[in-house]
Amino acid sequence: MNSFTFYFYRIVILCALFLVPVIMYAHSLGQTLEKEAGEYLIDIGYDSLTAAPQANEPVRFDFNVWNKNRTEAVDFTKVWVRVAPAGSGITFASYLGFPEFGPIGMSYAFPRAGDYVLTARFFNEETTLGEASFPLTVDQGGGDTAR
Repeated sequence: MNSFTFYFYRIVILCALFLVPVIMYAHSLGQTLEKEAGEYLIDIGYDSLTAAPQANEPVRFDFNVWNKNRTEAVDFTKVWVRVAPAGSGITFASYLGFPEFGPIGMSYAFPRAGDYVLTARFFNEETTLGEASFPLTVDQGGGDTAR
């Protein structure tokens, strides 16, 4: 192996190592929901390429907490998430912990079109950092037959 090839591969590997954290902690492609909660900014990104998710199509949600200036990520250990139709009922509720690799998040397919509320409550150990609820309108998807 000549020296050019050796250094070229080293540069590629170093660039990849620097880009992995940026890619891992960036939002999915798509939309962002943000709301101030006390001294924090709750930030939920989701991967719908349209403004509204589609019924029966999986949506990836990523959960983050920032300081109010959005200059520093805030450490948290888990997030409680609830997805509920705007009228009444619950379609999903659970605690999410950090995975071994990547950001904390979940994939979810809304069962039907309509109005929903997505609520996220962030914890650092047992201390609540903040909670925010966001209205979401889910559009008719290709496989949705009930309303």
